[in-house]
Amino acid sequence: NAGNLDIIKIEFIFKAGSRFEPMPLVSSATNAMLNEGTANRTSEQIAETFDYYGAFFQLNVDRDTAGIVLFTLKKYLNETLAVVEDIIKNSTFPEKELEIYINKQKQHFIVEKNKVKTLARDKFLEAIFGKDHPYGYENSLEDFNRVTTTQLVDFYKKFYHAKNCQIIVAGKIDSNLINIFGKYFGENDWKGNGSFFDRPIPVTSPKQGEYYIKKNKAVQSAIRIGKALINKTHTDYHGIQVLNTILGGYFGSRLMKNIREEKGYTYGISSLIISLHHSGYLTIVSEVGADVYKKAIREIYKEIKILREKPVPQDELTLVKNYLLGELLRMFDGPFALADSFRSILEYGLNYDFFNKGIDTVKNITPEEILSLAQKYLNEGSFTQVVAGK
Repeated sequence: NAGNLDIIKIEFIFKAGSRFEPMPLVSSATNAMLNEGTANRTSEQIAETFDYYGAFFQLNVDRDTAGIVLFTLKKYLNETLAVVEDIIKNSTFPEKELEIYINKQKQHFIVEKNKVKTLARDKFLEAIFGKDHPYGYENSLEDFNRVTTTQLVDFYKKFYHAKNCQIIVAGKIDSNLINIFGKYFGENDWKGNGSFFDRPIPVTSPKQGEYYIKKNKAVQSAIRIGKALINKTHTDYHGIQVLNTILGGYFGSRLMKNIREEKGYTYGISSLIISLHHSGYLTIVSEVGADVYKKAIREIYKEIKILREKPVPQDELTLVKNYLLGELLRMFDGPFALADSFRSILEYGLNYDFFNKGIDTVKNITPEEILSLAQKYLNEGSFTQVVAGK
């Protein structure tokens, strides 16, 4: 409950990401098809209603969760939420609309698979998690032909219900808004069949090492270097974020200065810490000229080695700390940013103490502690390296 604008953001979060799907693409197809027709409205009627009331409707899915997001003027909440209720409770997944969706996605898949960055990303995830792991498996073109309406309906009934849903509302909240929510989502008509259980993650054997994917005529080579890592629930997470920021987590990072500014091998390079519900990973990402990828890789490992062997200078650490504290401030600037920040901890079972610990770590972490973290987590022998290109 914050802000002065008469705009409400509503997010419905379901544990219905790709790791829950019984067959490839079922999760993403189910989510994407939610607004393509219900028992009461066609896809055109749904779109026209949102347009008429100036509402923005968005669907999203990742490895762990699937979501529905609505931005609406507060005065039209009753009208727009009625449509969202219909989508969540009564979607029908029309055959014709599914056929159109599948054909579009197949074309998109073909285009993406011709990009070196996509080839490198997919192989990297398969390598660090395992090809049979829900975080690591790679879809194929043939998978699109196996998706059926029956699969989508079954997945929808199993995962899109109240027992598997969390709702975050951001904006100016009052009793009238709460009553409207109760009207559409406060009854038992979408409680689902039985309790939801979190699907266990199988144990797989990641294949560390170096992988080269040949792509003739590629002007650039895509690089992915990294490893499976901790997620937000680990005590080292905040320290790792500081370490990663120094390495490649912002525009002034060491990788950017070396490989972009000094060597001119790329327009951009970054390192990311990705947190997943049951794991996480570190990935260094760049696209460089096809003739300099080996030199770029040498420089990446050089910067990693320096972090393992030499304490970060205090002036550099102060700059990074100020940057991170500024980013933390932006995470709480306004009701919608607050909602996004809350979601980022809600799905991990964490509370706002997570952010307090993050601020404390950023303020107080020492060069010696960063050196220790680098020695613990940035061991080259644990990295997987993927290059896609010439």
